[in-house]
Amino acid sequence: MIDRRLGKFTRGTAELSLQLISDNEVVLNFQRALSKLYPSLISINSHAAETYHHMTRELFDQMVYQVFSRKYGIARHEEEFHRYATGLHCYRKIHHIECVPKKLPLTAFRESHRIELNHEELQDKLLVFREFRDNIYDLSKPIERDHAGRVHFNMAEIEIASATSGYRFRSYAASRCFIWKDDVEFVFVAESFDADEHAKFREVFA
Repeated sequence: MIDRRLGKFTRGTAELSLQLISDNEVVLNFQRALSKLYPSLISINSHAAETYHHMTRELFDQMVYQVFSRKYGIARHEEEFHRYATGLHCYRKIHHIECVPKKLPLTAFRESHRIELNHEELQDKLLVFREFRDNIYDLSKPIERDHAGRVHFNMAEIEIASATSGYRFRSYAASRCFIWKDDVEFVFVAESFDADEHAKFREVFA
């Protein structure tokens, strides 16, 4: 965990058994579960956007955020956690998950174009995890039932934000950005929640 909380805060009881499980493994455990669940969603036509997002957000909350809450003794107030697959205007002052590159440059994809993010490009920037996606199948479009088992959620959609303000960069916000899940370590980041900042989405940029 990266702890960016400010001032005094109440620390709950942490579960010692969870200290042996890395943040990265907690997130990837959800990814594996999602890969196994997806064919079942297809078979009952529950992969439509609204149903799919509701189910995956609930599953992510239970398998990831609830685990982090118990692991680190952090009270689980839903509004204080970045919701899975949801875009924010600011990624500071709210609990979230960041992607730490295992090596640089980091390969990313924007609008089907491959780009290399080097140390200079990533300086003073946050790579915030948004959701898992697949490198072949566009999950916003219909998919054949016999192809469902081929969806492996092997990519992560990320938001690139300012490390100082947490605001997105206009140049990156214009298109979606994806990276290979195995190229990064997923880390839970605890922050002091700012209710005013996150009261509603705003068009502000770093």
